[in-house]
Amino acid sequence: MANWRFLNYCTEEGRNLFREWYEEQDAAVQAEIDTIIIVLRATLDWKGRKDCLPLKKRHAGLWEVRFTVNKIRYRPVGFFGPKSGEFTLLLGCSKKIRGAYTPPNAFDKALELLKSFREAGKGRVCDHD
Repeated sequence: MANWRFLNYCTEEGRNLFREWYEEQDAAVQAEIDTIIIVLRATLDWKGRKDCLPLKKRHAGLWEVRFTVNKIRYRPVGFFGPKSGEFTLLLGCSKKIRGAYTPPNAFDKALELLKSFREAGKGRVCDHD
């Protein structure tokens, strides 16, 4: 039984940034993302999980889904909402161990998207398929 509905954020121009990032990943990374989403959909309370954590300080309000494939750390980023029982994926990023995030400033970009969505009503959400 699903406790959570997953959505993707789409820009005003219709770009699904998470889907674009997902499609650029290889099959092993896609499989890991798909598996984690299946688990999270069925998990009532995400507190205490190591594969999904809230960001802090200036990125508060965002959550990252965390996993590693071939020594690369992957961090899809999203937020709870817009409605109760929903989690919206904004974009994805990755980081080599001791390296920089790709794309650079991914969390800052995700926070900008979240603020423009919540405060200015920019963009929309669509089903995560």
